[in-house]
Amino acid sequence: ALGVTATLTSNTPFVTIQDANGTMGDIVAGGAGENVLDRFTVFADPSTYQGYVASFSLSLTYSDGIEDALEFSVQIGTQSSTDPVGPDLYGYYAFDDTDTNYPDAPSYDWVEIDNTLGGAGEKITLGDFGTFQDRSKVIDLPFEFQYYGRRYTQATICSNGWVAMGSTYLTSYRNWTIPGAGGPDAMIAPFWDDLIETSGGGVFQWYDTAEHRWILEWSEMRSEYSGTTETFQAILYDPAYHPTATGDGAIRFQYMTINLTDPVDGYATVGIENHDQNDGVLY
Repeated sequence: ALGVTATLTSNTPFVTIQDANGTMGDIVAGGAGENVLDRFTVFADPSTYQGYVASFSLSLTYSDGIEDALEFSVQIGTQSSTDPVGPDLYGYYAFDDTDTNYPDAPSYDWVEIDNTLGGAGEKITLGDFGTFQDRSKVIDLPFEFQYYGRRYTQATICSNGWVAMGSTYLTSYRNWTIPGAGGPDAMIAPFWDDLIETSGGGVFQWYDTAEHRWILEWSEMRSEYSGTTETFQAILYDPAYHPTATGDGAIRFQYMTINLTDPVDGYATVGIENHDQNDGVLY
């Protein structure tokens, strides 16, 4: 290729390009070219997450008029335990309370909704009290919730520590990795494991009208394997009142009591995945 020139484009809001044009000269067949004498100038925003994978497009033009293009990615910085997990292909990240250098890091703020403990929640009747009694139930959402670009008005709640957007008959108790075909489509999994209800607990829901959020609580659920109890929540925020850059709803997981005591079934799975089960964030 003779007289190769290139134009660089950033496909992410975290990266800006000050000088997008470069000259690579002639490149022989099977060879490589560099724009060492006419480099691109690229800046990453200081708020960029460590380990963030930035996407770029490179347009090539040859002196004979032929054009070509390619896509590539560059990781910015090195991800550590105090940085968010992700992104997945769609762009979701998972922040925890140790990611204190980021404004999106959550703080623990338990909202008790179990009505046997004084909460305002409604118990979801499931009836999973033993082996092979796994249950799920379809619930109408209190607001339209966008998830992986799709809008939902219903969700399926399962006793086994997950909620799936839309309607499904599945009651998957055996947790698998994310993403994968082992569970329901469009799954949100705060603690996916083989769980059963106890006489003093269960699964509860409550719509907090003041804060525009829907709270689900698995209260004093018992591990089928070890008998230990687990209490945790998934909170979905109304996108109309808690807007995000993509329009997708924000999600929070909270844990009051957790025991990872199920080595037989891979302990527990925490994360989210899309409706095609080919993209997601595994925490």
